[in-house]
Amino acid sequence: MKIPQKNSKRGIALIVVMIAVFVLSVLAGAFAYSMKVESKLAMNANNLARGRRRGEMDSAMASLRECCDGAMVGAGRFPTIKPM
Repeated sequence: MKIPQKNSKRGIALIVVMIAVFVLSVLAGAFAYSMKVESKLAMNANNLARGRRRGEMDSAMASLRECCDGAMVGAGRFPTIKPM
């Protein structure tokens, strides 16, 4: 009694499926890595914008302090004009 040989076709299909799964896994890994890099880039851009805003705010506060020459708002320390 002879047994028909269909195992060779099944073996080839299994190899093709394993290669397809491997390729898809590599693509998924590359996508995950690129998303990790992209999120770091976005975080760095956000931190840069915060730093710039903070620098502008500090510069404005320094010029305000310099302009007012230590005067306190609401404390009556602003220079007054003497009547003639």
